[in-house]
Amino acid sequence: MKKRKIIPYNPKLKELARQLRNKATKAEIILWLKLKGKQIYGYDFHRQKLYC
Repeated sequence: MKKRKIIPYNPKLKELARQLRNKATKAEIILWLKLKGKQIYGYDFHRQKLYC
C-alpha cells in the first residue's frame, strides 16, 4: 500500500480558506452537511485538506 503524503501547511492560505467557507453557495452548504455527517457511503471528508 502506498503511503499518502500530506501537503505542508501554508499559513498564507488560512484567510483564503476562511473566505471560501463563508461565501459558500447553497449547493456547497448542502454537500458539506452530507459529507460532514458521513452520509455518503460512510466516508470521512475534511475541507481544505489535500492528500497526495
